[in-house]
Amino acid sequence: MYQYDPSEGRLQTAFRLRHTVIPHTLGRIEFWLFFGLQVGLYLVYRVGILKHIPGFENTSRAQKLDWGEVKITCAFTVFFEVFYTNVCYHRYVDFYAKSRTLFLDLLLVVFDLRIHLKNSHPLHTRLAYRYFLCSLNMFWEQVNEMRQVESLKESNAHFKKMLMTEEEESFLERIHPEHRFMVVLHWSMDVFILAHGDAKLPANVGKMVLDKMQKGYYLMCGLLDELYFPIPFPYFHLLNLMVCVNLILLAICMGLAGSHLEVVVYFIADLIFLGMMELAAQLEDPFGEDEVDFPVAYWLRSFFQRAELILEYQYDHGSHTDQWKSMLQQHESPFLLNHELDAVQVEPTRWEWVQSFFGGGPQNESVDSSEAYTQMPLMASSTA
Repeated sequence: MYQYDPSEGRLQTAFRLRHTVIPHTLGRIEFWLFFGLQVGLYLVYRVGILKHIPGFENTSRAQKLDWGEVKITCAFTVFFEVFYTNVCYHRYVDFYAKSRTLFLDLLLVVFDLRIHLKNSHPLHTRLAYRYFLCSLNMFWEQVNEMRQVESLKESNAHFKKMLMTEEEESFLERIHPEHRFMVVLHWSMDVFILAHGDAKLPANVGKMVLDKMQKGYYLMCGLLDELYFPIPFPYFHLLNLMVCVNLILLAICMGLAGSHLEVVVYFIADLIFLGMMELAAQLEDPFGEDEVDFPVAYWLRSFFQRAELILEYQYDHGSHTDQWKSMLQQHESPFLLNHELDAVQVEPTRWEWVQSFFGGGPQNESVDSSEAYTQMPLMASSTA
């Protein structure tokens, strides 16, 4: 995903080709077919070949299809195309929110495993943790099954080799691929319940951890359901038909207009109409290799690194063996931040602002800030 700078110049941003849909749009055959139709009609009209065709002897009859007759289809096409792009963008944002929430909730599960079970039941914790990571890896492997993103495919294969044993892989091969991550997640829950009972933890702790695991499963299923339910094809088909018909009518209208600028205008219109369709198609499924797609492979590696750090890092001062005793003794005295707060900045009144604008300035610049703070609210309220 390209991180752009909103403060860049408008011309520099507008005429950039990298990380945009313009190269994809220019690479489609239909773009050049529509543009070739317009240029062909323009050349036929300029050369005068239409005069030799029966029914087109009068030049005005060839220009009978004008903008007033095309603007109705153009208006409908613009409306439905903008609506479709807006729906795809909201779908894109929803995918991002669910994906990032999934990683965050599952990371909180690792926190809980470290806090409640790591010191008393390290073997159970590591086993539940391994199954937990394997379930997440299998989920993204299923998402990538139809897309075959190389970076994510390599990450899934690498982590699967580290997290699964041969016996576990042979057992999961008998299960449908869409259900494997669910089974492995159940293994993780089962191991956690066993450790929870042995450690005699409170019931609310077990409920809290299981709720987070179940929420992770809910988010996974929600992402899969949304991926398997794209924009209905009849709407998508009708929109493509409207775009094609509109571009054909624009090609006829602008090609028979006889103006040189109509070629440039049609090229831009063709690029915008087809470019918006290309952008909407990329936003609809953000788990591929397009410019707007999510860096899922990076997210997955980052999550595994953070999870491993949380579960396995060692800190001498803090553990369940010494209960932070050495650090607690250092905080017997009050913990004070010895620094002065900045003086409160009060906005000048309207009259003071006018005086400073015309060079008069305040009458007394050495007034104490505390004095100004007590006087300014009354002055501000009287001039509001």
